[in-house]
Parts: sequence; structure tokens; C-alpha cells
Amino acid sequence: CGITTATLKDFNLQIYTCEDGSFFGNFFSRFISCFRNILLLFLCSLAIFITPVGHVLVAYRCYLVGFNTTLLITLFGISGAISGIIIILPCQLVITAICTVYFVLMCNRRSQKKKFGRCDLPFLKPTLLFALLLLVICLAETLLLTLFSVNTILVL
Repeated sequence: CGITTATLKDFNLQIYTCEDGSFFGNFFSRFISCFRNILLLFLCSLAIFITPVGHVLVAYRCYLVGFNTTLLITLFGISGAISGIIIILPCQLVITAICTVYFVLMCNRRSQKKKFGRCDLPFLKPTLLFALLLLVICLAETLLLTLFSVNTILVL
């Protein structure tokens, strides 16, 4: 019959649900998770031989977005589908796109520095700009989730 809320503990999926209603706790956990991804992507863009790890991180993040939406629909039915497709999926896709653009920008910075010996683009400016973009997106997502009292799974 599938996974229902009653059988959530049987499948050991209780660890994925976020039931604390703290706005600031949810916001900071989302932002720290996204900023950690940005820092990992920056580290992966430093050398050519660890660049594939960055590609795997982006692909894994895309997988987690799909997994999160699927679990929302499976566990919470129509309300999970509505909240997942209207609120969570667009915000997470925008965050993933921001992370991907940041990774490509940092890889281009690395190749420019290797070719010409210097780079006009410092790493701190884009990092702070993309962190500010992530802050705004995470704030909007958390605000929408709090306003609509949506059950969430997997803070990505």
C-alpha cells in the first residue's frame, strides 16, 4: 500500500522529517547547508583533478531534490505534492542553479589564472554575492514553509 504516516517508524523514515516549528532554526539549518555546498564547490574548483568531485556534488544535490519531492508526495499525499511542487521544488532548483553557476565561475577563474598567471576576479566577491543570493532564497523558502505550515523532509 506504500508508505503512510502510520508506518513511518516501520521504514525508519522518521529521521528525515523536520517537525520543529522554529523559524530561525529551520532558516539557519537551510542556509548553513547551502553555504557548506558553496564552500565544497569552491574547494573542488581549486584543482583540475578534483573538479569531477564538484560535478558529483552537483549531481548528488539534484538527486536529493528529487528524493525530497518524492518522499513528500509519498508521505503526505496531495498536500505533500502541492507543497513540494509549488514551494520546495522551485526554491531548491534555484539554489542548485546558483551552486552550479558558482562552480562554473570558480572553474573559469582557475583556468584563467592558470593561462595568464593572474585573474581579475577575486574569489571573495562572488562567494559573498552568491552567499547573499542563497540567504535571500533560503529566507523566502523558510518564510513560505512557515506561513503555510508545511511538513518538510530533508533540509537540503
